[in-house]
Amino acid sequence: MKNKYDEAEQEISKKIVYMEKNTIANFPDFEKAKYFGAAQKVYDSADIREYINRIEIKGNLDCSGECDVNVENGQVTIRIASKHLGIIAHSGYVHEYTEEQCKEFTDILAHELFHAKDDVEIIQKFGIVEYKSIREIKNEVPSMPREILSEYSACRQTAEQYDSYDSKEESSSAKNYYERIKKEVIQNKEEVSMKVQSYMYYMNYAIATRCAFADVSGDELKHLGILSSVVDDYDNFTKYICALRLLFNEYYDLQPLDKAKYQELGDKMMCKLLSSYDWINYKVIKI
Repeated sequence: MKNKYDEAEQEISKKIVYMEKNTIANFPDFEKAKYFGAAQKVYDSADIREYINRIEIKGNLDCSGECDVNVENGQVTIRIASKHLGIIAHSGYVHEYTEEQCKEFTDILAHELFHAKDDVEIIQKFGIVEYKSIREIKNEVPSMPREILSEYSACRQTAEQYDSYDSKEESSSAKNYYERIKKEVIQNKEEVSMKVQSYMYYMNYAIATRCAFADVSGDELKHLGILSSVVDDYDNFTKYICALRLLFNEYYDLQPLDKAKYQELGDKMMCKLLSSYDWINYKVIKI
């Protein structure tokens, strides 16, 4: 007699594959039915199954998970590190199944599906050509507004729907990048280097994550390090966080966005950064 996990596996197993050195391989012996049964519920809730090409479980993934949308046809590939299913790829060891481990896996899957859904909604409303042009904005606007707003959106929805606040991103690391940007731009006044652009991305990514968690939980001290409700007490970095938080909330409610709106958001993010350094008249950062 089939149980609920067996029935769920029949559908989800058509999408989930195990990868070894970028080649599809057989899954090791693990509690696949339990993991797949839990994954099915998350997968169904996203309601974008026709856009999901496959879900890859990989041992050599550098991050917990990633979402890759094909700009030619809109098909989505999601990748999740095998360790989040208890599979240690390099040794072949498989940890014993636990509910905590399974939730870790499904929370990551949910997060990546929210990323995918954001992009799918852009394609549905504006078309694949507009979506492709939106993806190219990161070459025009250093603040990478699509990527940053998408991270805020995915973190917020994962926290709201799955009570998940797991992230290595911290406001303290964002502040470190904030100071590095200041130092780098002062030393190099002709143009913004690729180093500075990467600092901006990592800084804003961390801020987006923590703003999302603060917006859902209401705990500004834990997630943003904000000690006071008096704005005049804030340092420039904290004021920058608050400015971005307002932008994230504003544009989150406007989604899906077209290219013009993402450019508008990116320009506003740049202006907030420059204002925080009192560099509003600087010409070294294109806005």
